[in-house]
Formats: sequence, structure tokens, C-alpha cells
Amino acid sequence: MLRSVIRPVFRRLPLNWRRNLRALRLEHLVRTGRFDSDEPEFDRLASWLGPGDVALDVGANFGSYTMKMSEIVGESGRVFAFEPVPQTFVMLIRSLSVRGCKNVTAINAACSNENGIVGMTVPDDSLTGEDLYQASISGVQRRSVNVFRARIDALPLPTERLRLVKVDAEGHDAEVIEGMIATLRRAMPVLITEHPKDHTCGSLQAIGYRLVRLPGSPNGVFLPPGIAQ
Repeated sequence: MLRSVIRPVFRRLPLNWRRNLRALRLEHLVRTGRFDSDEPEFDRLASWLGPGDVALDVGANFGSYTMKMSEIVGESGRVFAFEPVPQTFVMLIRSLSVRGCKNVTAINAACSNENGIVGMTVPDDSLTGEDLYQASISGVQRRSVNVFRARIDALPLPTERLRLVKVDAEGHDAEVIEGMIATLRRAMPVLITEHPKDHTCGSLQAIGYRLVRLPGSPNGVFLPPGIAQ
């Protein structure tokens, strides 16, 4: 009942007010240790990642995976977090600041199979007016948010210690993986990706990965040889 009253009032607030209130709520959840993920892979990260390792979080959103990775790799490790939507990136930076993550490099860019500029659509939702969790690449359009995108293979990342990659690009995961296939072949990190397509599975299995799925998860986990589930 209370939510049904608050929701229409909240929607009438100026967009900047709604953004600030959402950011304050996120900061509270981060500060009190209640911001995480219910995906089963989240609780398995420490099995695949350790101190001193490098991890990539592609589609970091507000940073639940990024902060957990940061905690695991420690001061001698490094996490590279990619988030293309400017407003979401602001929220990510606030989360990392509250948590005190000093071993994270946050990059305001999309990952794909091409370099250049691309449009992203941020759909509406019934409360905030911006469903930042569902933002997706749509091509350069008048109403889209235009962002920079890059192939991970084209970036000078320290792949000699790369142990884990998480990709959650809202339907663009196959293109992200296509743009980092050389990096995957060279480093063979554990790869977590949402709803992997058949041709993506085939490409990854061809270079030595095996696919496992954890119960209740929308993700596929690709494990290199020698890594247990």
C-alpha cells in the first residue's frame, strides 16, 4: 500500500532528484554491506580468483561484482570495470568510493567487436524513469546515449595475470566475446557470460573451454582446462 502511494509521487520529482535519491540509497546499501548479487556465480568468485590476480567486469553496472572482485584480488591485484552509460558510471564510481576500492580501474566505455561510437538505449521503468540495469546497445540514434566502444583485444591490459572475466552486456555478450577472443585464447581466464549463444559456445569450446551451468543461473560459466567447477 505504501509503495503504491510513494511510486507516483516519486515519478513526479525532477529527474536529478530521483537520481540523487537512488544514489543515496545505493550508497547506504554499499556502506552497510547489503549490496551484492543473488547469482550463484557471485558466491563462487573466490574459487576462481585470488590475491594478486587481474579480473575484468564488462557491464559493471553499479558494481556488485566489481567490489567483490576487488576484495578478493587485494592490494596486489587489479580489477578493470567497464560501464558505458554515463549515469550508471557515476553510480559505479560512488559505490567504489564508499567501499574504498583502490585497486579498480573504472572505464566509461562499452566493449564490443568494433571500435568507435555506438548508441545505447536506456528504457523507462515505473519508478525512477530510467531502467539502468536494462540499458543496451541500439546503434547511433537521435534519442540514444552515444558512447565509446572498444575491442578488449585492442586494449593494453595486463593479461598475464588475467584470471576471471564477467560479461553482462544485455544481449551484446557475443560481440564482446568476439572482440576479446585473442585475449581469452592467450590468458584462458574463467569466463562468466549471460545467456551464451550457440556460436559463442562453439568458438569458446574450440579454444579449450568447457561450459558449465550453475543451478538457477541465467549465466554460462566457461572453464579452462585444469579449473574445477
